[in-house]
Amino acid sequence: MLIHKAIVGAATGGLVTLAALVLLLHPTGSERLVVACLLQVIVTVVVVGLIERPGVRRPTTWAGAMAGAIAFVGLSVLTLAFVPHEWITFADAELNWGRRDLLIFDTAVIDFSRQAFRDIIEAGLYTNTFAAMLALMLLWQRRFDLAEEKAAKQAAKAEKEAVPAGTSAYGRPMTKQA
Repeated sequence: MLIHKAIVGAATGGLVTLAALVLLLHPTGSERLVVACLLQVIVTVVVVGLIERPGVRRPTTWAGAMAGAIAFVGLSVLTLAFVPHEWITFADAELNWGRRDLLIFDTAVIDFSRQAFRDIIEAGLYTNTFAAMLALMLLWQRRFDLAEEKAAKQAAKAEKEAVPAGTSAYGRPMTKQA
């Protein structure tokens, strides 16, 4: 479970970092990218919150399954289409990283352009968000089991910490002082 949360946290933190860097590099012209990144972070936080407090276990209905599928498709479009597109648009238009002749460094073996750097960031967006979506799907499917495990651990901890306050007149241990 910790590895799933680490993946989700890394992807969310990466988006917040990207939004902050974009705002620092170029405060105007980056509104759509920043809004898309923040919207993705908000949706991810809401889903993680729903996973942490799953509610009552009920059988899945057709309507519930369709609502979940629509929400998943919406999140997929946001994370795998809109955010990378806005990044490429921002990098090409505002940062002028779309041309191959703008080199970051040029050696006899490797010439590394800003366009390549832009594409590396885009590939990172795809891989991190895809890994986070897989982790969220696994956490969502196991949300009730995780809640039961958490409740069992808390009950075991409370039972272990409970110290009898003495014995009653009948010889049984008491949990409170009389």
